[in-house]
Amino acid sequence: MFFIWVISLAVACACVALHYEMLNGISIVLPKLPIPHRRRVTVAVLGVLVAHILEIYIFAAAIYLVEVGAEEEQLISGPAANSAVADNEPEALQVSAVKEPRATLFSNAAYLSFTTFTSLGYGDVVPVGNMRILAALEVLTGLLTIAWSASFIYVEMNDVWPRQR
Repeated sequence: MFFIWVISLAVACACVALHYEMLNGISIVLPKLPIPHRRRVTVAVLGVLVAHILEIYIFAAAIYLVEVGAEEEQLISGPAANSAVADNEPEALQVSAVKEPRATLFSNAAYLSFTTFTSLGYGDVVPVGNMRILAALEVLTGLLTIAWSASFIYVEMNDVWPRQR
């Protein structure tokens, strides 16, 4: 359990640092771009989107590495892993002993990361066991960085778009 906390905090700190550096870089580059002022907001939005996608894939890589590193314990559960389980058991609790190919594991990790980071959470692929700690920190990191991005874009819009009177 200590290991998952260390990994979770390290990944969250790495994503916050990445986000800071991306926003800082965007704020330095935007005024220097030889494009109309209104287009700069679009560049800012696209830059923030790239930052979020990178952060999501950092979390996905952590989920994948922890899942692959777990010896016999499955830490994410989804429909592909649950095909041979009794119908009366809730899907989030179903665990299969069948090992999935690594590509499928990374695909599930990326999907779980996208739905968790954005706090969308469909529930078809869910973290189980200690992986829930990493998922909880991912939600918190996602909410904070998305709010940070929204305020950054708001400030950039105020700087770029003159107020209409």
